Parts: sequence; C-alpha cells; structure tokens
Amino acid sequence: MPVDSFFVRSANARMLETFSEKNIKYGWVGPKETKSGFVFVPFEMGIKQVTIDLYGDELKTGAKVLKHFDVFVDVPGIHADYRGKKFERLYSPEKIKDFTEEQTFQKALEAIPPCVTNILGTKNGDPVNLVVVGTMEEVLEAFTTAEWSETEVLSLRSVLRMVESFLSKGAYDYSPVSSLYLYGRSQDIALQKTRGNINERMHLRLWYSPMHYKGKPVWVGQASRDIGVRFTTRTWNLMTHKIDPDIDESGLYVLSDLIYRHRLREYGVVAGGIPKTPAAPGRNLTGDPYYTSGKRVVVVLPAKQAPDFPTRLFLPVAGVRATSDEVPA
Repeated sequence: MPVDSFFVRSANARMLETFSEKNIKYGWVGPKETKSGFVFVPFEMGIKQVTIDLYGDELKTGAKVLKHFDVFVDVPGIHADYRGKKFERLYSPEKIKDFTEEQTFQKALEAIPPCVTNILGTKNGDPVNLVVVGTMEEVLEAFTTAEWSETEVLSLRSVLRMVESFLSKGAYDYSPVSSLYLYGRSQDIALQKTRGNINERMHLRLWYSPMHYKGKPVWVGQASRDIGVRFTTRTWNLMTHKIDPDIDESGLYVLSDLIYRHRLREYGVVAGGIPKTPAAPGRNLTGDPYYTSGKRVVVVLPAKQAPDFPTRLFLPVAGVRATSDEVPA
C-alpha cells in the first residue's frame, strides 16, 4: 500500500497539473477567437448534461446576445437496461402504425391496455398513465435535462448497493426497478429521479410501442412515486418500493417537470384507464393500493429545447364543453 500510494499520489499530481493547464478559464472570448479545453462538472454516470451559456455583444448592432447550448455526454459506469437494444427490430414494418390525425391517434391511445402485468400476463399491476412521443435521443435528452437518471439492471451488485443505501438511508441514483410487463416484455427504458434517499424517488418505465405519431416513436409509460421501501415475498430480492397511491399526480408531475425545463412541444390527456377511488382502490402486483381517474397524460417532445409554452392536443370538439377533469392543474 505505501508503494501504491506513492505512485498514485505522483500520478494524481501530474493529472491535476495537466487539467489546470488545459481547463477553459473564465473570461472573454474575442471575435473569431477559439478556445478549447476541459470543463469540470460533478461526476455522474450515464447520460450527463452540460449547459453552456455565451453572453456578449452582437458585432454589428452592439445588442446584448445570449447563446444557450445543451451538450449531452455518455459517461460509462452503469449497466442500463436499454443499452444494446435494437428497438427497430421489435416490430416488423407492417405492424407499425403511423398516426397523423389527432382523433385517430387519441382512439389508439385509449385502446392501450389499462395496466401493466406480471410476466405471464395473468395479473394486472400499476396503471398505464403516461405516453411519450419522441425519438430515443429526445427522450434521453429531455429527461436528463429534467434531472432524471438511468437505472441499472437487477444484479447481485445493484441489489447489494440498494440494500446498503436502504440501511444507511442514503441515495442510490441508479437504483434498479423491478420488471413490469407490457407488449409481452419488461420495460424497455427505466428512469428515476431520486429525492432525499433510496426510500423516496420518482420512477418511470417506458415501452417502445408499435405506434408512431407524425413519424416519431410512441413510448407507453407507467410513472409512480416511491414513498418507502419494504420487504416482501413477492419479489426475488425480497425488497420492493411502496408507491404513493395517487397515480394521477405522478403523471402530472412528469408533465409539469418537462414544461418547466422547456422540453415539451405538445401535451394532452386521454382516457383508457380503469377509474379507482380511495374508498375502492386498485392493487398493484405487490399489493400496494392506488386510485386514479383513468386518465393518461400524453407528452410530445421537441427536437431541441422548446422556448414557448406547449400547445394542447386532443381539444374537445367545437361546441362541446370540456369537463374539469379534462384540464390538468
């Protein structure tokens, strides 16, 4: 150890010297001048967003100009579930339906199964409460901007880290989620937003569907908010998250999160779920109760940051008055 420490200390000193020489210093960038180098940011694995703002004077008019850039870097270190998947091979071309009209698209979304299921498809789980329209890159960039993290696949290493975080009441930004099933397979992408500790997080599962909307893939999702961790005999690792029973609130949280981050072009609300009430709740696969209006939030992502407030999809037919539950707060 003393020998290793000696060589490591020397190597770290050389690295620090190199980074100090090569980093981009704060200061002015002159007209037609180019600067390059390192930018130091907190270490996070997975898709990492780096925001660059350039502020200065426009040469011809002297007006103040602000240029905003979002750069996304893939930092290795976690085994995320979606990596390596060939989504275009999940369905043959003739099975993919591309919708261009809102009314027919709305009917197709309402026909999506109301809930996810177990692996055999014999028991219903959490309600399907979210639909995301966008390419893979748009999905990852939008949710990374909103500070959602990728999740690791279930393995011995990730389970041990989850147990450690549970016992220490710490956070585990890439904690795995259990497998739920739709379209005959487990989720294609799982994302999460950690809060105070591993007991509290938002998590989101997405499935690549056989639908497109105006040429873009349609992802069917299930979003819920974890409010605790408990032991159970219904999972192989004997642990599960307890969810907030208000499922609709989780879907609306995703909507407001993307609006706030300017990562939403259009949004809407469709039916298709099975309404449940606090007096007569539904139950997911681990026995947690939930209630819902049966509505689903639909979000259409932009190709880049959206500066304006998003427009509304699936507006009521002219002459028909909207009911209060058709307009999310």
